[in-house]
Amino acid sequence: MTMTKTSDIIIPEVIADGINQKLGKAIRLAPLCDVNTELQGSEGDTLKQPSWTYIGDAKDVAEGVKIEPDKLSATAISVKIKKAVKDVELTDETILATQGKIIEQAEKQITVAVANKIDEDLITQATATQVSETVPQIPQQITGFDISQQGLATLRMYFGEDMVQTYLIVSVQDYQKILSLPEFVAVEQWAVFMNGYVGQVMGLNIVVTSRLEEGNAILMQQGGLGIALKRSVHVESAREMETRSYRIGADAHYSTYVKDASKVAYIRAE
Repeated sequence: MTMTKTSDIIIPEVIADGINQKLGKAIRLAPLCDVNTELQGSEGDTLKQPSWTYIGDAKDVAEGVKIEPDKLSATAISVKIKKAVKDVELTDETILATQGKIIEQAEKQITVAVANKIDEDLITQATATQVSETVPQIPQQITGFDISQQGLATLRMYFGEDMVQTYLIVSVQDYQKILSLPEFVAVEQWAVFMNGYVGQVMGLNIVVTSRLEEGNAILMQQGGLGIALKRSVHVESAREMETRSYRIGADAHYSTYVKDASKVAYIRAE
């Protein structure tokens, strides 16, 4: 008779595939980030990212006048990869009692745990006020914002005439205030393309997070933040003889950073 063993259902590669497939959707800010995989399969743990300076608009030049060329310049920022880890332990009794279904729960919770850590790091980058070893570039700074038709319309045009989609990431408390505005248009359920996206005000896309305090917000366009991946989430398991259980561990090698400060602004309460 063929016997199904616990080792037959705890397959690290299968769990890892499940986590990696779901991770992108679980990371709340991922749709707004540039994902860099240059370091995958290559040596090194530091990504060097150029931050280009705009050369300025073209100018009128009279006939015969010598033209002075502009020089393209960039500031190099270094992004160092780090490791985030989450382990769970499953006893034989829980595996048997749930007929292995607890492993699906472990995969789900590990996915959420890793995604939450990456989201937390993205928020840290977007709300940084000074450069440090872990924050190579800080976003633009705005003091205070008015939750009104005029105030939100001003934020909508903050990045200028470029009418690329602009997102305002707000706290739960500030979302409650935005909900009361007659100009707020809730998003249809089928149109939700990222976790926390709730609707628009004056063309400004509203995203809600519990990681910001009331009065603080992040204004950004797609590509303002970046995620550097050294490799996909790795999963391994080991038998714990002393407790008659299995330990499942997952680790993510990544880093978060402000990729383009011209597309990110941190709004601080006055």
